[in-house]
Amino acid sequence: MKKVKINLEIVTHMLSFGNNTEKPEFRIPELKALMRNIFRELYDFKDVDDMKNKEEILFGSLKKKSPISLKLKSMKVFNEEVEVLPHKKSVKMKAIPPKTKVTLYMFGRDEEKLDMYMILLILSSIIGSLGRRSRKGFGSFKIIRIEGEKESQYKEYGELISKSAVDIFRKLEEICCDKFYKMRKIDIYKDKHDRLSIVNIKDFSNKYKLNYPYAEKIHIIKIEKNIRYKELIKYISKLTHDRLCFNIKGRKDFREGIPYKYRVDKNILGNYRSNSRFAAPVVVSFWENSKNKYLILKELNINYQLQALCKQENKGKKQEEKYSYKEFEKANISYVDKYINKLIYIAKGEKK
Repeated sequence: MKKVKINLEIVTHMLSFGNNTEKPEFRIPELKALMRNIFRELYDFKDVDDMKNKEEILFGSLKKKSPISLKLKSMKVFNEEVEVLPHKKSVKMKAIPPKTKVTLYMFGRDEEKLDMYMILLILSSIIGSLGRRSRKGFGSFKIIRIEGEKESQYKEYGELISKSAVDIFRKLEEICCDKFYKMRKIDIYKDKHDRLSIVNIKDFSNKYKLNYPYAEKIHIIKIEKNIRYKELIKYISKLTHDRLCFNIKGRKDFREGIPYKYRVDKNILGNYRSNSRFAAPVVVSFWENSKNKYLILKELNINYQLQALCKQENKGKKQEEKYSYKEFEKANISYVDKYINKLIYIAKGEKK
């Protein structure tokens, strides 16, 4: 049985609970669920069946035990209250605060799968978060140390976590390119000021379009060291509220300037009031290394959402009253793009 020790640190307040919302806790099942999601978002599959088969081999199922176990070793048990909607006076909940140290172990006999878990954990720490409001900046964490049973074991991963997010993506794509589990290929763009990097994640190798929220693009934005995450989360919370403002007296309509603005459906950025169940396709998290702090924006596929929401909008309407799908698509993609651009402005310190 091989064992890896991993030290984590909480970056932003984590609203994660078991049965008792008065006692926040770092939950291993939630971490494994995040790693499973990252696997679906970034890796290459022939079709949905291929995805499910590979996922079962790697993570297990109701009928098959997982080949790798994760165990929480220690965490200093203290917490503080935080507002769940920080842009206004709102409900406060107890949370695991930033700087909290967490130690966990990975156990397994299969070295290849242990490697995959390490890779997925590293990716999860950069483009994922845990707990409530985890798509709006809460619950981010980073890896601060990786130790194998021998000094040379997992040394490569231990050194990798000190690199920039872009360098980590490049290296992990290279490591995974010849394996049974392959990451989809990436292109990386960096602006001339080195403030913004965009990781474009290419289509599946056989051009198959899967109807689920796989990752399409990741924005990595360097933020000033003197700006607090709490302040940024407050602005993100306000923006999430503002983007719902349609035709409200005294408030600027968020749709202003969007083509076919009356075709915009608020639910495209996550459930507002809808029978359809969609998670937000734009995910905000934070990550840092010893040199820099970053706001990470992850864009997920929304094609299947567009089709479902347009169908829902047209349900029961006469033919001449139905929305054109092209108009509906253009309006809602523009709405999502405007939201993303506003988030980038926030990360760069442009709050308006």
